[in-house]
Amino acid sequence: MPDLSVPWEGDLIIGPNGDFVTVSGPTQTKERIIRRLLTNPLAQDNNGQVTGQCDYVFHPQYGAGARRLVHTVITPELTQTVQQRVTEQALQEPSVVANPAPVVNVKQTPDNLGLAIDAAVATVAGGLVVIPTIQVTP
Repeated sequence: MPDLSVPWEGDLIIGPNGDFVTVSGPTQTKERIIRRLLTNPLAQDNNGQVTGQCDYVFHPQYGAGARRLVHTVITPELTQTVQQRVTEQALQEPSVVANPAPVVNVKQTPDNLGLAIDAAVATVAGGLVVIPTIQVTP
C-alpha cells in the first residue's frame, strides 16, 4: 500500500493534479528507513529512569535515535550501537529482508560534531535500497 510522500527534509508533496503525491516500492522503503533513523525513541537508563522523551508518543520504541548523538565522540562502541539500532529499525519495515543483512556505515562528520550514516537494505521484491549518507549535525 502506498504512503504519502514525506521526505525527511521536506513536507507533503502536492502533484500537478492537486493531489498528494504517494510513494511505494524502493522510494517508500527509503523514506521509512530515513524517518526511523532520525526519530528518537524513549530513552531510559539501566534503572528504567527516562533520560529522553520519544518523538512519537504513541510508539515510544520507534526510531534509532541518531539525532540524540550529535556532539557525541564517535567510539567503536558507539558506532556498533548505532549500526545495531539502525539495523533493528530497518528490519521492522515489512519490505526489508534479514538475509542478506542490512549494511550500515557510521562515521564522524568532517566537523567532528555529528554522525554521517549510510545504509543499504535488501527488499522482499529482490531489490536493493541505498540510503544516501545522512549527516546528523547540530
